[in-house]
Amino acid sequence: MIRLLQNREFPVRRVEIEDLASNAYKLSPRECSDAIDAIIQKGLLVEEDGMLKRPAN
Repeated sequence: MIRLLQNREFPVRRVEIEDLASNAYKLSPRECSDAIDAIIQKGLLVEEDGMLKRPAN
C-alpha cells in the first residue's frame, strides 16, 4: 500500500485510495481501511475530513 501512496498527489480522498488498493491488491475493504489506519498511526499520513494528506514538517 505504501508504494501505491508514494506516487499520489496529495491531498487525496481516503475512499479513492481504499477502492484503488482493494482492486490492486485484492484486499477486502476492511483490510484496506485497517492498512490506512496503520499508516496514519505511524505518522506517514494524516486524515482530515475524509482526505489523506502528508504530515506537516
